[in-house]
Amino acid sequence: LNVLKLLEVKQKHNLSDRAFNEILSIFTNNEISLYAVKKKLLKLVNIMPIFIDICINSCMAFTGQYANESSCHYCEESRFIDGNLQKRKSCKVLSYFSLIDRFKIQYNDPGRSKLLKYRYEYINNENYDNSNIGDIFDGNLYKELVNEGFFANERDIALIGSTDGYQIFKQK
Repeated sequence: LNVLKLLEVKQKHNLSDRAFNEILSIFTNNEISLYAVKKKLLKLVNIMPIFIDICINSCMAFTGQYANESSCHYCEESRFIDGNLQKRKSCKVLSYFSLIDRFKIQYNDPGRSKLLKYRYEYINNENYDNSNIGDIFDGNLYKELVNEGFFANERDIALIGSTDGYQIFKQK
C-alpha cells in the first residue's frame, strides 16, 4: 500500500520513471519496480484509456463520423506523420478515460460515496450575493437548474469544467 502512496507522490510531483525507480530501490531493496506497481494499481483500479487520434493543432478528434478521415476539416493538417497512410502513425493522440468507469469506482467506496453527496447536502448560505459566492451551488445558474427539476436525486452529479486549468473552488 505504501508503494501506491509513492506512486501518488510520483504523479503529484511529476517525477521521472528513473527517479521513481531509484526511490523504490532505496525503500524496497529492489523488490518491486514501477512496472509491478502499475500492474498492481491496474488490478485495483481497472480504468483503461481509450486512445483517440486528434489533429496536431487540436482542431478536431478523428472519432465517430470522422474516424476514417486522413486530414483535419478545419486546418487541413494531415492526421498521420509524413502524411503516410500506410504507416498510420498519428501526429497527435488523446487519452480518454470514461467518466462512467471513474464514477463506478468512486461510488463503490462507501467513504468516497458519502463525500460525493456534498452537492446534495450543501446548505445554501443566504448571506451570499452575486458578488460573493462560496461555492458553485450558490450561483444563479445552478439555482435555475434546480428550479427546472435538475439535481433532485442525492446521487445526481454536477460537473464543472475548467478549460484554463484555474480552480476557482476548493472542491476538486
